[in-house]
Amino acid sequence: MPSGGVPWEHQTVTRRYLKEASRPLNVADPAVGRRVAELLVALEAGGEAAAVTLAAEFDGWNGPIEVTADEIASATGSLPSTVIDDIAFAHRHIRDFARAQRDSMAEFAVELSPGLVAGQRLVPVEVAGCYVPAGRFAHVASALMSVTTASVAGVDQVFVASPARPGRGGVHPAILHSAHLAGADRVLGLGGVQGIGALAYGLFTGRPADVIVGPGNSLVAEAKRQLFGRVGIDVVAGPTESMVVADGTADPATVATDLIGQAEHGPDSPVWLVTTSADLASEVARLAQVHAEDLPDPARSSAVAAWRDHGEVIVVESRDEAAAVCDEYAPEHLQVMAADPDWWRARLRNYGSLFLGERTNVTFGDKTSGPNHILPTGRAARYSGGLNVHRFVKQLTWQEMTPEAAAAHAPVAARISRLEGMEGHARSADLRVARPTDDAVDPSELVLPMPDLPMVDLDFTGQPPIPEAGVRRANELMALGRLFRYGETGARELDVAGLEADFAALVGRRYCVAFNSCGASLAAALMAVGVEPGEPVLMNAFTLAPVPGAVAHAGGTPVFVGITPDYRIDLDDLEAAAERSGSRVLLLSHMRGHVPDMDALGEVTDALGLMVVEDCAHTMGAGWKGRPTGTFGMAGC
Repeated sequence: MPSGGVPWEHQTVTRRYLKEASRPLNVADPAVGRRVAELLVALEAGGEAAAVTLAAEFDGWNGPIEVTADEIASATGSLPSTVIDDIAFAHRHIRDFARAQRDSMAEFAVELSPGLVAGQRLVPVEVAGCYVPAGRFAHVASALMSVTTASVAGVDQVFVASPARPGRGGVHPAILHSAHLAGADRVLGLGGVQGIGALAYGLFTGRPADVIVGPGNSLVAEAKRQLFGRVGIDVVAGPTESMVVADGTADPATVATDLIGQAEHGPDSPVWLVTTSADLASEVARLAQVHAEDLPDPARSSAVAAWRDHGEVIVVESRDEAAAVCDEYAPEHLQVMAADPDWWRARLRNYGSLFLGERTNVTFGDKTSGPNHILPTGRAARYSGGLNVHRFVKQLTWQEMTPEAAAAHAPVAARISRLEGMEGHARSADLRVARPTDDAVDPSELVLPMPDLPMVDLDFTGQPPIPEAGVRRANELMALGRLFRYGETGARELDVAGLEADFAALVGRRYCVAFNSCGASLAAALMAVGVEPGEPVLMNAFTLAPVPGAVAHAGGTPVFVGITPDYRIDLDDLEAAAERSGSRVLLLSHMRGHVPDMDALGEVTDALGLMVVEDCAHTMGAGWKGRPTGTFGMAGC
């Protein structure tokens, strides 16, 4: 809903079209629908033999359908090192974004009323089918986007179908390498309807897919549409769409280049500009044709036709009206080339993926930046997002009631059931009240009398269960033995290194190094700041044994500083101890989570010339005036 709470349909938008065109809809051609239905029936009836026949008919492929591990290794060996490096770069960003999506989900249990506990489990689907098109070129990004997302979601088996062609000896080697890197378990050399049908029916794998995802031509999209319900799907994709919303600050050449860059997807790919600047609109309309004509074939013919038949340039009076047009069109890709990108991010609501700022273009999103490029088209962005980890994870609910809770719910549920004319439901509810208890003894008689003491109603030991994907990942790491961060040169990034980078980013520090104990990290920090053998090191007098142990391990001598009654370091005693000992290092422990006045502490340590190392074992996530503990000194542990 636009600012002010008025839906775009009910807003008066003053718009002027410098160029207007028809908009393709996600409506199947009846002839395509009939042909796809025939092929799916033949595949289900004929099984693998029918798939082999269709592969020969449509792709000229007469070789084996399933790709072997040796063939995948050979494909990787045939690729230039730059291609392998580029695929790894893109995969890392796609994987890390998918992991962040996965981590945003949570299992929970909540007591909705006394005795009624309900909750949510997160359970990945068992089998995912990923379709990867391969016409003139290898769609490696589609392989990475689909397979990586399914793998990160924790799917048990990920199968890929991609056309095998005799001219390249089977499935494109770059697709094979990408799918293997992303975590595919098996790859089938099948394109088109036969590829989608094989995934749905479990041909060559013995395991029908629960979900099928990935882009493709009109036949592929229609096959997914007809199979939806039997299997889950991501989206029924129509022609690729792209919209740019711009103001007078945008560069016309950049806008035109980006629009035509998306128009090359195909002659039916619409590209739209909505702008508050009439001058920008006129110049983009002129340059777009120039840029389309300047492309090499076959991109040129696609871009020229798409701009001619489906390109639009719309001029509006305000950014609110521009945003309303964007929400009306609900484009697959939406680029913002206008001032105040934060306003647009907060205001816009209907799009597949949003690209903020002139430097952030759709090409990055299509290939390398991380968020998925398999997105809704044909205004489906009004009700759906693109492919993501959630598509492969079922949110399963559960509930459990005590007899008392059942007794409370039964009469209400029975009355609602009878109101709806559902007597069977009502009697099922009635039974829960009428059923006698199985307990022969009143449980209260077994409870010893308790003294009248105040009670704290908190569970200090309860914690949510570890997600199944987390358990699997932990088992994988234990089996691999990669529980440390060494030996990374020339190898893939290890999990510990990723956790270090994540934590450093969380607290706003340049580096983080993981240790196996707090004491080890304290000792390393003291060595890093240059503590010499026998050097006095100031530290809280009230602390835990690893703290003076760390000082001793670093070669220093502990000098104890008193604390106040609220467990904070005594600044007066700190000053006296520093002058008495001549120490130049303070190992500051935030004991029991009590953070001192860090502004006052900083004044004292600055005046004394003290280097500070913070012991934050008790203050993970806490801070002082919005700044995390561990960031005030030379190091935080």
